[in-house]
Parts: sequence; structure tokens; C-alpha cells
Amino acid sequence: MKKNDIVTLDITDLNSAGQGVARKDDMAVFVKHALPGESVVAHVMSVKKSYAFGKLIHIINTAEERIDPPCKIFGKCGGCDLQHLQYAAQLAYKRKKVVDALRRIGGIECETLSDTIGMDAPFGYRNKAAFPVAEQNGRTVLGMYAERSHRVIPLSDCRILLPNANRLLNVLSELIAPRRSTALIQPYNEETGKGILRHVMIRASHATGEMMICFVVNNFNNYRFPNEERLDMLKLMPNIKSIVLNSNVSPGNAIMGKHTKTLYGEDRIHEVIGGVRYAVSADAFFQINTAQTEKLYALVADYAQLTGEEIIWDIYCGVGGIALYLARQCRYVIGVEINAQAVSDARHNAKINNITNVEFFAANAPSWIEQGMETRLSETPRNDYPAPDVIILDPPRKGCERPLLDALLKIRPMKIIYVSCDPATLARDARVLRDGGYTLRLAAPVDMFPQTCHIETAALLQRQ
Repeated sequence: MKKNDIVTLDITDLNSAGQGVARKDDMAVFVKHALPGESVVAHVMSVKKSYAFGKLIHIINTAEERIDPPCKIFGKCGGCDLQHLQYAAQLAYKRKKVVDALRRIGGIECETLSDTIGMDAPFGYRNKAAFPVAEQNGRTVLGMYAERSHRVIPLSDCRILLPNANRLLNVLSELIAPRRSTALIQPYNEETGKGILRHVMIRASHATGEMMICFVVNNFNNYRFPNEERLDMLKLMPNIKSIVLNSNVSPGNAIMGKHTKTLYGEDRIHEVIGGVRYAVSADAFFQINTAQTEKLYALVADYAQLTGEEIIWDIYCGVGGIALYLARQCRYVIGVEINAQAVSDARHNAKINNITNVEFFAANAPSWIEQGMETRLSETPRNDYPAPDVIILDPPRKGCERPLLDALLKIRPMKIIYVSCDPATLARDARVLRDGGYTLRLAAPVDMFPQTCHIETAALLQRQ
């Protein structure tokens, strides 16, 4: 088998990226949008030493789980991976993905892994999305990148966005799309360095309906709105609580820069989860599926089995999501997060909820732990906390730094609850903790990202 061959393949599985898997000439062949049980004709696009990638040309026989994707640009947009797969089959695939990662990378058999916790309505859930802007044929377009490309696919309707955010996307597409001379704000061209606007980010609240628009520009000093009336139209839309400007001067495809200023309204919008009100700024991390986040937080609380006397450390605490959710069920919570803006939001969130048994620190977690208890708590008169009973870990996709895991193994809390958005790094870190004396007692995949191959997992590791 070589590049540009046309081959017939029998698809037997899905890989971690949601691609169909087949065998041909003792090689694995990965085919996007092919499903297990199908025979397909594919164009071989590239060949490596032990595997190849093919492009789906024709389906000879169709899997029972295949459905017609509701999105008209599915397959062109690089966002969703699995809209062609029945939702029940998506949930089964995601559970298998966690099982395979734990077994292959972690050497762990988790017999208590539950079925994937899914959604009743797996569309219209996403509360945040960023849309790149480009100039095409003399017009400014707003959309999504094509897969593995910086080519923008124009988009005015996204099926996985919250309905109010989707309506705003439609309005923004109309306001931004006029010809360059009358555009709301001129698009930035990465190659020439001309223009202003790079991305438009939308945040929306599931609970309150509040919405934020963030214009990401290449330089604060250069931005201008040629058509102020169009900007005024956005201010008059229902539930627009915030319009902010973010300056991103870095080269490449980074979405947000470090500096943000408010053009209209407030600098935060508000979400509610489990009776806790959260204020979220433009650049702070917050889970993108509010309905599933409530299920995830409830699962974490169930794993923690709190009596009201526990000390909890929430590492990678973000804007205080899990910390504040658990605070009313325990003695004290300490949150640690390296993003100073997120910590500011977390402290603000504690204040607006009148939660006083929490403290948040902007720090690198391994260094914070190594400094010792007395030094860590120098910002407060309290310095007599015992070691934590429960540690919550909710790291980014790359997982935990090894120095952090080593520090936790010195502290040896009774329980570590690990919330992961990548089964591979969860398995890697769980193996380190297992070798350090912890057992993976319970785990559950939570489908935070329906229609995509991504999966969130909550895992309880208990000290032996």
C-alpha cells in the first residue's frame, strides 16, 4: 500500500480521535468518518512506517449506528467529529476509550468504571466558542477552521451552541460580513499583518441567559469600529451584559492575549451551578457544558463522601467551580490556580455567595506545596490547618506535572479525586499514584462534549 492508492477496507473499531480503524497489508489504516462494521472505499493520503491515513470516498455497506448529521457543514468544519454516529453509540465509544487508556497506558483494570453519563438532549449545550475571522472574496467572514487548517469555513449556525449564543452568532455573522469598507471591524491578515480583528469569542450563561462578546484584536492601539451603529445594535440585543476587547499580539493561532478591557457593560457574566453563582470573565477557564458540569460536580461530591469536617485542597481550581460547590459540605477548602485572573474571579465568586470557608491562591501548585503549610498560608492569620483529607485535581489536557504528583505522594491524603479531560493523561498520572500507594476505586466518564470524540472522566483514588 502506498500513497494515492484506492483501497477497500473493513472498519473494525474507532481510535481515540474518532477515526475508523482497518487493517491492510499488515498496517493500521485510519479513516475519518468511517464507522465499525462498514466496508468502505478510501483514498490513501499518507503512509507511515506502521500505519496510514485514508480519506473516505464511498461506503459500500452502512453501519446500523450511522445517522445523517444535522449540521450542514459537518465534515468541513473541524469542530465536531461524531455527528454521524448515534448518541448511544457515542457514549459506548467514550467508555471504551477510557477503558483502553487505563489498560494500555496505566496498566489498570477498573472494574467499577460506570457507563458514560450522557445528556438527554446532546445538542445546544456549549456556553463558549471562539470563531476566527478572515477576508474571503472581499468580504469579512466569521466561522470555524477547517480540520488541520487555518482556512475559515463561514458559519452562522452552530448546532452545539446554546440557543441564545447561536442566535448571537447569527447576528454577528451579519454584522461582520459586509464588505471591508463597511465592516464592523476590519479582519486581521496573518500573512500581511494588516487589519485588526482576529477572533470573536462568545460566552453565554445557561442559567441566567447573560451573554458576553469578546473581540480579539491584534493591538489595542490600532483597533477602531468603522461603523459605530453596528456596535450599538449589539448593545441593544437582549441579555448582552458585556462587550470586551482582548489584545493578542502574539504570532500564530493563539485565540486570546493577556490583556482585556471592557467596552460595554460588565467585565463578567454569571452562571449558576448547584445553587452557587459564578462570575466568569472573558479569559477565565470555565466548563463549556453547564448542564453536564452540574452532574460532574455532584459526582465529585459523591466520591468525596463529606461529613462536614474535611479539609479539601482543590488544585487547578480555576474560577472556584468545584471548591465553592463543595465548600458548604466540608470544614474548609483551599484552591490553588496559576492563572491570577481566574483566582481573582474565584475570590469574587466566594464573596457574592457569602462563602467564607474558602481561600484561593495564585501559585504554581508544586512550589506552593513544597513551601510548607505555614508559608503557604501567610496571606491569612490562620496557619494551623491539618493536612488535607481530600485533594481535587482538575488539570488541563496535558495532565499533572510530575513534581505535583510527587508532592501529593508525600502529603498522602486519604482521597484524591481526579477530574480529567484526557483519558491518556489520566491513565499516566493514575499509574504514578497507584505506584505510590493509591488504588483506583471508582471512575465515571461524563460526556461534556457530545458530538465530539472528547470525554471528561472523574476518578476516585484512595490511599491503600
